[in-house]
Amino acid sequence: AAETSRLTEAYIQKVLQLISRKKTYPKEALQREQEGKVMIAVTVERDGQVIESLVEEGSAFEGLNHAALETIRSVG
Repeated sequence: AAETSRLTEAYIQKVLQLISRKKTYPKEALQREQEGKVMIAVTVERDGQVIESLVEEGSAFEGLNHAALETIRSVG
């Protein structure tokens, strides 16, 4: 169980690194000083392929929601 937990944590950290490298802030949102938090639900196959992603809790700004989804799709 401890080994599985360690491997799961390592996998999650790798995924977060990939997301961090791919994410960009929309230019329009920067110009308008828009900020927000977007929660994305992701379904991943055993091989790591993203098969579904959707906005679970969006920001007030559609551009930020769209950019978050595009980031996830570019990783998977």
